[in-house]
Amino acid sequence: MTSVIGLTGAIPILLGDNIGTTITALLASIGQSKNAKRTALAHSIFNITGSIVFLFFIPVLAGFVRLISPKGAELDVISRQIANAHTGFNLVMTLIWIPLIPLMVKIVMKLVPDGKGKETEVEVAENPKYLDNKLIAQPAAALQLVAKEVMYCAKLVDEMIGKLQYRNGKIDKENAELVEEKAKILQKLYASVNDYFASLYSGGVLTEEQASQSAGMQYILCDIDRIGQLTREIMETVAKQNKGKHKYSKDALKELKKAMEQIQMIFGSCIQAISGDVNMDIKELMRQKEDIMQLGEKMRKNHIARVGKGKCDSKLTIPFNDVLHNIDRIGNSCVNLVEVAKENVTMQAFFAKD
Repeated sequence: MTSVIGLTGAIPILLGDNIGTTITALLASIGQSKNAKRTALAHSIFNITGSIVFLFFIPVLAGFVRLISPKGAELDVISRQIANAHTGFNLVMTLIWIPLIPLMVKIVMKLVPDGKGKETEVEVAENPKYLDNKLIAQPAAALQLVAKEVMYCAKLVDEMIGKLQYRNGKIDKENAELVEEKAKILQKLYASVNDYFASLYSGGVLTEEQASQSAGMQYILCDIDRIGQLTREIMETVAKQNKGKHKYSKDALKELKKAMEQIQMIFGSCIQAISGDVNMDIKELMRQKEDIMQLGEKMRKNHIARVGKGKCDSKLTIPFNDVLHNIDRIGNSCVNLVEVAKENVTMQAFFAKD
């Protein structure tokens, strides 16, 4: 009894299947690093060139496969023969391409060039540090990776806030550039994590508890991103003032320095809370937030008094108030973060696993 198409008919289908798998690799490389794209292209070139070559030697391959495969009725041995044909294809193509590896490198580098230079540190940092698309079907493991990515975003924001420091009456230009750079990285990571959440939801594999954890982490990530962008706005405001002819008085600079230090302290408390510190006191955080609000109100009054005495230019009032307003908004987001971390018990337990 024979099969419907036989081995000679099955080999072209096998070659077509090899070409088809290249599409999966190419799609998976979209949005990934340049090296990931090059790897996908190398895989495609390997399979496509091999399929073209073997199209002219199907009878030869079929004869060789029959020679090395078990004997018997075709219907009984056809599956083994097809498997051997696939193995033979890969072995032969590997032997052909080994001495041609330098050529393969030239081809993929030509198709995916470096551009102006090697992949920059910023481009590398913009890629998710922990997320792995292969674990989408395993939500417990995937959510742990998301938790790590969220904490990495929090670390980026903490570094940004740490750069809001005046030196000799000015914001250091290098610090301003670093904040801008990290803000762009944060935006990319924020989008990547949300896309990852979308994949988890569309997969339909989340339990009710895992869906609750996901919602909590998205809420936290949203506030972290908001704090990062507000920090960027503060830096843009003070950097613009640096270039202008109107300068803050020494008293104003001292007050701004103190406000920024308080923001760093309150955000540090937030990181403790969202990383699973059950001892974090929400009342203490609220007290810190009240301190910031009181300081902001005091700074506004002091600024008006300095303007009245001619110690500060009135044209600095708008940027000064903008900075204070954004500091106040950061404080609100910090309180939101801790409240979510304290109320969502599953989130605390989740981060505790890390």
